[in-house]
Amino acid sequence: MMDALNILILEDEPIIAMDLKDFCIELGHNVVAVCYNYTQALQQAELRNPNFALVDIRIGDKDDGITFGKKLTRNLVFLLFTLLLFSMIIH
Repeated sequence: MMDALNILILEDEPIIAMDLKDFCIELGHNVVAVCYNYTQALQQAELRNPNFALVDIRIGDKDDGITFGKKLTRNLVFLLFTLLLFSMIIH
C-alpha cells in the first residue's frame, strides 16, 4: 500500500475544493491545506510542507496555478487541473 500523501489543494471554488479534499481523504491521504488564492497557497506550502499539490490552473482571471508551481523551489509533485478535467474524473 502506498504511503499517505500530504496534499495541498489550490482551488478558488469552495465547493470544488471541498469535494477534492473529501476525495483525497477517502483515498487515505492527508489534506494539509485548502487554499483559495495564490498568496494563501504560497504561505501554506511553506508552513505545511506538502509533498503533493492539486492545483487549479486558472485562479480567478489569472493563470495563478502555473505561477504557483513555478514559485516553489523544492521538490513537490503537482497535478494541474481544470474544472473540465475534474468533472471527467468524477463522472
